[in-house]
Amino acid sequence: NVVINEAQSDNFITYSDDASEFEDWVELHNPTAAPIDIAGYFLTDRLDRPMKWQVPSTAGDSTIIPPGGFVVLFADEDGSQGWNHMNFKLSSLGEPLALRSPDGFSVADSVFMPSVMQDRSWGRQFDAHPDWVEFFIPTPNASNGANDVAEIQSQDFSCYPNPIASGGLIHVNNAANVYALYVRFFLNISQFGTWSVNLPSGTYAVIGETLAGEKTGALRLIVQ
Repeated sequence: NVVINEAQSDNFITYSDDASEFEDWVELHNPTAAPIDIAGYFLTDRLDRPMKWQVPSTAGDSTIIPPGGFVVLFADEDGSQGWNHMNFKLSSLGEPLALRSPDGFSVADSVFMPSVMQDRSWGRQFDAHPDWVEFFIPTPNASNGANDVAEIQSQDFSCYPNPIASGGLIHVNNAANVYALYVRFFLNISQFGTWSVNLPSGTYAVIGETLAGEKTGALRLIVQ
């Protein structure tokens, strides 16, 4: 039930560990409604070494991922810095990554991580979603975006095309505000018309409203 949710192989200024060092990292996610202890699980970047690194069983409740929670493991070959520092690094040229159950052979999750640009990450389009995308703004230890945004269907509000490539033009028939799914405000569209969408890849909520502040609808917008 635990999944590899996001990873970064060329971390220059994105996310630091407790030693203030910018290392490669892998984020695991528990999408279930119950806590999961990952002590004893294995991670590896070598298919011929399935038990390359094991989550220690001596870290107490630090290895327990709460329901809907996340844990970040650093791939820096420096176990002296804590239980969540693995004995391998991620190749910026791309490589496989596998999470194995405590028996060492049952694959809990796996992904081939391609080469991505510096300070970008490779992650699931939504938490625990089967599709993977490159993130311009990584989200370590935080949600990639939920896949259950409620859409208020209304003939009074529309935006298209959807999905849209970052930097593309989107047309709305009403003023709207654009939010990331973790409720961060991103963009104000002050009136109807065509607007340039220079947003990082991800999922957003577009909420239309009139000049009087009346909500006209809400749509999920996917930026690729």
